[in-house]
Order: sequence, then structure tokens, then C-alpha cells
Amino acid sequence: MAQVVEVASDDRAGVRAFVDFPHRLYVDHPGWAPDGLRSDHLRQLDRSSHPFHRHSEAAFFVAEVDGSVVGRISAIDNRLFNQYQGTSTGFFGHFEAVDDADVVAELVQRATDWARHRGLTAVTGPRGLLGFDGSVMVEGFETAPVLGVPYNAPYYDAHLKAAGFEEEEDFVTGYILESVSIPDAIYAIADKVAEKGSYEIKRFTSRRELSRWVPAIKEAYLTSVAELASFYPPTDEDIDDLIGTVLRIANPKGISLVLHRGSVVGFLFSYPNLAPALRAVGGRLLPFGWYRLLRARSTEKWYCVNGLGLLPEHRGRGANAMLYATLARTATELGWAGGHILQVAAGNAASIKDMEKLATVWTARHRRYRMALD
Repeated sequence: MAQVVEVASDDRAGVRAFVDFPHRLYVDHPGWAPDGLRSDHLRQLDRSSHPFHRHSEAAFFVAEVDGSVVGRISAIDNRLFNQYQGTSTGFFGHFEAVDDADVVAELVQRATDWARHRGLTAVTGPRGLLGFDGSVMVEGFETAPVLGVPYNAPYYDAHLKAAGFEEEEDFVTGYILESVSIPDAIYAIADKVAEKGSYEIKRFTSRRELSRWVPAIKEAYLTSVAELASFYPPTDEDIDDLIGTVLRIANPKGISLVLHRGSVVGFLFSYPNLAPALRAVGGRLLPFGWYRLLRARSTEKWYCVNGLGLLPEHRGRGANAMLYATLARTATELGWAGGHILQVAAGNAASIKDMEKLATVWTARHRRYRMALD
């Protein structure tokens, strides 16, 4: 039987074991890559450093057999989320495990006990500390690694359900090829809207220029996702931490904004797929990982599209055609081999339909789960 123990933030060996477990579990799996830098993952467990811990609480657990880690999970009480949504819902995250239903059950039991002890009445996930990321792959195991798209072994879905979770929401991921298929009518609408002058596209050529627009981008992004059931207003530290990560990996030419009378009302966020490079360096910057990642940032021809949208009041006015035309022109200008369309909610029929207009090929499906607590 596995022993589940909590990892203290000042237990350096325990923190390293927690962070390094997926690297060992998936060392021979070509579809897996770290979802970021190892240093960023270590920081998530640092209660004195990561901004999440200034307003909320999390616990990190590992399952061990004969002293060897065989699974991990986090239990998360995001107080800002619950205050905003008027709920008492916990998250679970960082879930990884060997193919053993008992190990998974024990991890889930420990995480849900932690949530019950804090008066939480349900647990959903997987989610990241800030609630923006996390899911379980249930289809598409043969796909190559993509930054921002979780990979896991096929048995996760069955083991989580056996441990008491039910399906909550699915997401689909796909790709478009370099010759993004935009009907001529879309280009015509985009050009007509641009001629009228009420909307315009803002492009970037440098990080310095892009950084000056960060406050306006932040405001527009938060407004665009405020209608989602998973939304809560993050602190400035939270959102700055997230944006800082995006800026580190982005090519400024892959980011465009839709402006209406000078205000940001839409955006296209795309960045190079650094997953193969992260896999090659094990998520480490030293000794030479930094060079490999910098080189990939400028040479990688597969991009990830992880933000394409308009504020609600500007939808259906032709600005969406400008976004699609900008996506196609960006792909051509940057010489994309293709673009990954990441984690679109399977129940969002409008977004699915829009992406299929671009000849998107869906290749993977991910899932989040929910458990009511007695």
C-alpha cells in the first residue's frame, strides 16, 4: 500500500521529488514534455515567493512505495475564486500517477479530506494554482508534444472516475496548416471594416513595444473571460506572473490586438511551440538549456494559438473577420508550418464552428472532473 505524505515547502528534497516525478514517469513517452521551466514549478511550492500563496492556500502530496514516489497531487483552496463565485469549491491539480487504481484512490482521498477539513463542498480539476490551466488527456495520445496541452497516460480517466470523480467539461485541441484556409469573403469583410476606420489591427515588432501595451491587454483579457464560470478577478501579482510567462516565450510578431477608437477590444495570442525544446533540456535553463530555448523561440515554425477573441459587445460587427485575416497573415509572415488551436471548450459551439471555418483538424480531447463532498 502506498503512503501519502504532505510535502512541506521547506523540504527541499521533497519539493524536488514532487516536481521531478513526471520527468521520471514519462521519460520514455515521446508525447510528453514539461509544461514549463523546472524553476517555475519549484516556485509554485514556495509559499514565500509565488503570489498565489498570499491570498489562498494549497497543499502538495506525494504517494510513496518503499521510499519511491509513485504519484502526486495538490489540493487547492482558491479563496478569491470562491469569494467571487459565491461557492465553496476546491481544486485538485498537479496530478500524476503510475498505473495503479489504489494509488490514485489514496491520493484523491488525501486531497478531498484536506478540502473537507476547510469546509469546501466540492472539488474540481485538474486546475493550476490560479485556475487557468490543467486537464486530463482522454484522446489524442499519439500527438506530438504541444506547449499548453497536457499529456498523460491513457489510464488517468478510468482511475479518476473509479476514485469518485465525474466528468465536468471537455476541451478539444487541433491544428491548422501553414496555408490557413480563409474564405475570400472573410478577407473582403476584414478589408471593408478596416477601411471604415472604426476598427484597426495593432501589430508588434519588439518586446519593448509590446510591454507598453500590457496594462491595456490585461484589462481586455480579463473582460473577455469574465463571463466564464471558472473566472475570478486575479490579483495584479497573479496576472502579472501569468503575462510575464507569456512574454518570455512569445515572438512579438505573433501577437496582435484589435483596437476600437484606440482601446483594446480583441486579441490574437500566438507563441512558438517550445515543448520539443523543453523536453530536450528537461525544463532546465542550466547549463545550456537557455540557449536551446532562445534558439527555439526564434526558429520554431509550429505555433500555439492560445487566445483569439473579442469582447462580447464587439462580436458580430466584422472585427472577428479582421482577427481571422490577421491570423492567416501572421502565419504567412512568420512562415508557420502550422498552428495548434489549444483547449477550446467542447460545448462552445460558436468557437468550434469558427475554428472549423479555418479548416481546423481536431486531434486531442481533454477533460476536467468534479466530485461533490459529503
